[in-house]
Amino acid sequence: MAHLGDTMIKAHRGPWHGRAPRAMRPMTRPDRWAIVRESPYDQDDLLGLLVPTLHLRHGAAEAQLGAGLRGYAQVLFSTSPWVGGALLIASMAVPRLGLAGLAAVLFAGLIARSRGLERLDSGMLGYNPLLLGWALSVAVPGWWLWPLIAAGVPLVLAAQVGLERVMPRGLPVLSLPYVAVTWAAFLLMERVLGLPVVMALPAPLVAPLPLLDGPARALGALVFIPHWGAGLLVSLALWALRPRTGVAALALVALGLPMAVAAGVPEGIFVEVVAFNALLGGVALSEAFPRAREGALDAFLLGAALSGAMAAGMAMVLPWPVLTLPFNGVVLAALGWRALRARGA
Repeated sequence: MAHLGDTMIKAHRGPWHGRAPRAMRPMTRPDRWAIVRESPYDQDDLLGLLVPTLHLRHGAAEAQLGAGLRGYAQVLFSTSPWVGGALLIASMAVPRLGLAGLAAVLFAGLIARSRGLERLDSGMLGYNPLLLGWALSVAVPGWWLWPLIAAGVPLVLAAQVGLERVMPRGLPVLSLPYVAVTWAAFLLMERVLGLPVVMALPAPLVAPLPLLDGPARALGALVFIPHWGAGLLVSLALWALRPRTGVAALALVALGLPMAVAAGVPEGIFVEVVAFNALLGGVALSEAFPRAREGALDAFLLGAALSGAMAAGMAMVLPWPVLTLPFNGVVLAALGWRALRARGA
């Protein structure tokens, strides 16, 4: 997802299309924004994701590790293993959360590799399972977490494949599969298991630092850990993505927190919901509109402001956690507008 220029909006028919057998298709590393009208997978792939048959070839473990790190990096629209590694380490500040995310990513990789799905190496099939694992780890108590992850990972992969088949040209699925499957898990928890749906973001054992606790907590919430230690690692990942993006993210949370509190938004809502969506929206739009370098910061601020405002509003009215739905809405609207402009030109 690192290259989000205008070429990604054109009618892109990647290496999965055409009539060549799978073994003859060229190996490329497409990114998450290279959108096609048709799904790159057929019906057998979709069924295979729901009922996976796991097997690994020789040497697959090393490839699985690289694909897993890129799955983490795709949360910030990158394919850099350094970005992914920083997010992986940050998530391990709370072992249960870190292990849940890692298990979801590895399980998704096993399923995708067993089906021979080509986009595994870019991490594009890892970020939705990762977000699902993180979300369930903070919402599901006790041992119920692990069977829900085992059931949810094939579903979120199948949802991603299915949505790619129906999304209009020029629009990615982003993390809509994660939102849909997580809400389905919440419904199961409430109606079948009798468990309350409460996303209580955990805090590591490390003591808080007053000087860093506000802004750094908001950055740490990007990996579902509102703590300064996780926040510092997330800031390193943002800096590795683009130094200017890292600075803009720090400025956003440092200035946005007092402004939000002054506007009547509770600090917990800002840290855990508003900043989370604002950061994702800002990074996404700054990567989606990279032609004018001087305009990338404008795109970041616009995406952050719109995503944060939508998140604050939705958090007040929806009965369940809004997750990444506000960010998805803003980015899809912006990309849809760009696609319409391109067609009109």
